[in-house]
Amino acid sequence: MALDQRSLEILSNLLETEEPLSVSYLAGTFQVSERSIYLDLDKISHWMKENHFSGLGHQRSRGYFIEPFMKRAIAESGILYQQEYIYSREERKSVIYLILISSIKDKWMVADFQELFHVSRNTVLDDVRLLREELKAWSLSISFDLTEGYRIKGLEKDKRRKISHLLHYHFTEEGRFSFSFFSRLGESMNFLQYSAVKHIETVIHQIEEAAGIEYTDDIIEQLSVRFAFFLRRSKHGKHIQLDPAEREVIVNTHLYEISKQHLWALPLPEETSAQEEIIYFTAHLLGARTNRISESMWGELGRSELLAAIYSFIREFEKFALVEIEDKRGLANNLSIHLQPAIFRMRYGIQMKDKALEKVRENLNDVYILTKQSKHVLETFLGQVIPDEETAYLAMHFGSWLQQEGLAPVKKWKMLIVCHSGIGTSRLLESQLRDLLSDIEIIDTVSLRQYHDMDISDVDYIVSTISIPEREIPVIHVPIVFSERDKEILLNQINGRWKQKSFSREQQMKQLMKIIGRYAKIQDAKGLTGELQGWMQPELVRVANTNKQISSLEHVLPAGHIRMLPSVGSWQEAVEEASAPLLENNIISREYVTAMRQNLLEQGPYVVIAPEIAMPHASSDAGVHQLGFSLLLLENPVDMIGKSVKLLIVVASPDDHSHLRALAELNQLLYDAGKREALLHVRDQESLVSIIHPVEQDSASSIY
Repeated sequence: MALDQRSLEILSNLLETEEPLSVSYLAGTFQVSERSIYLDLDKISHWMKENHFSGLGHQRSRGYFIEPFMKRAIAESGILYQQEYIYSREERKSVIYLILISSIKDKWMVADFQELFHVSRNTVLDDVRLLREELKAWSLSISFDLTEGYRIKGLEKDKRRKISHLLHYHFTEEGRFSFSFFSRLGESMNFLQYSAVKHIETVIHQIEEAAGIEYTDDIIEQLSVRFAFFLRRSKHGKHIQLDPAEREVIVNTHLYEISKQHLWALPLPEETSAQEEIIYFTAHLLGARTNRISESMWGELGRSELLAAIYSFIREFEKFALVEIEDKRGLANNLSIHLQPAIFRMRYGIQMKDKALEKVRENLNDVYILTKQSKHVLETFLGQVIPDEETAYLAMHFGSWLQQEGLAPVKKWKMLIVCHSGIGTSRLLESQLRDLLSDIEIIDTVSLRQYHDMDISDVDYIVSTISIPEREIPVIHVPIVFSERDKEILLNQINGRWKQKSFSREQQMKQLMKIIGRYAKIQDAKGLTGELQGWMQPELVRVANTNKQISSLEHVLPAGHIRMLPSVGSWQEAVEEASAPLLENNIISREYVTAMRQNLLEQGPYVVIAPEIAMPHASSDAGVHQLGFSLLLLENPVDMIGKSVKLLIVVASPDDHSHLRALAELNQLLYDAGKREALLHVRDQESLVSIIHPVEQDSASSIY
């Protein structure tokens, strides 16, 4: 029997890992049901037995595995390379590009790709058509004639940018190159051998040590494979040409001085072109994500200037998010570690696209929106637009701070985090774990290389974003950003391993409802949840299943909190009138209004976030009883300490995070130029409310 694509990928995961993989972990990794995973495992077991290997091993409550001696037997047999592999359309397009760009042979025709992929002529032609459309965005094209076959046309730097993009796309979420895809690619490209890639990896490690930096675990293999393709290009006389200004920036960095001493160990072309290639390789090293970095690497790009811009960026985020970040120094340092290589990625078009953007939009969308609105400060400093993928990583840093604020878990279980993707993602992972679990003490976050060498005798459990060997300590695998399904999988794993309830109270209730659902038909799940919470702990009743609803804009800024007035006599009166709905509904006390006015007197009109729009607010401990917004529109503007204001939005939040969802929705509305103008010039109350809460759609659902 032949294994399908997913079964083959699961088999490759089992061959690569040194520990059992649970069904729930595999279901989360491949985003399918556990039933589908069981069927795949059954196929794998049958395939192994058909080929005279013993079947899969299984450990109760831990998962499935392949014995080490059996892994060696499978590897030595070479049978995986004989296994027919069914390429997906995306893989076929990628292979076509990488084969054409790597000059594997003189001429590639449709029939060659038919033979390689075992598909019809029409399928190949369709793949080429789609690839041709895709390459337009990269300023590249595909030509064809009977003499030369297919050829990629365009500038060398654009061809290499696309190489980087495709290779990064085919690295898995765990930071490894897809085993099956890599194996088949290696068969077609004799230069892409394991030994050649490992040689490049060794050179990169030497540069790390000499420069006093540490790249994230996931980037090392990616750089090695990427450099293998670049070397192939240069070997065939396809050399990179850098802009003189870009070239000068790179050669003035300390990393270039170190890189050129070590990169000569690679099979580079003649000396003149080799120097240009070394500069280009250095740009990729400068753009790679790091765990640790030396200030001296940056040459002209001084860290002090960057830090100044980062502090301005943090203050801008504070203004939009209406929060005060206490540890600005720590956050600025973390942001600088991410931004220094990000600057080189953006400047030289080094593609780093991955699933971070999708995950952040799904789970941290409010923070992402606020980060996107604040990033213009950094963009002005850098002189270029920050792409959405990089913005997502910046949002992770703010998200990790916001999730940690005010949390004080009972510390009991000692947990170590092994993260391959850098400081930003590790901090976010840390804060999510603290938010989800009680009774844990996270003692450190480390890279895979640090994990191999460190003493873990005082660690109870290890959480990792990649498959790692257990060293007598249980390892739990998690994604970088948790979805609701990821949380359920994690809690199930922990429950099985710890044999104790370390859950948050909300998760305990979810587990209880699932147990009830197995033995009885629940007519009203929401009602039952509320009654059980009331019986177990009365103060939990108001929380049940309503958190997302009560924090959306339509709930915190209802029509009754939206008012209009012709004019007011002073800015103090404007703040008073804008706060009136919150006072009337006991959402705030009189002390909160006094605190807002005092802040304005002491700090000036910092609450004016856009022309004629102000968001007065004060700290949560100044008299906030619950979350609420109110809005006042003046037909005639008032002078607010030197700034003209027509629209006042009072924000009252009992903490530093519960208002962010509604605020993100409101900011999207305010930063739509058309809607903003309509708000400022509306003539009646009904029209004002309809702009903020359109009848035809739910504003919350339109964003989330």
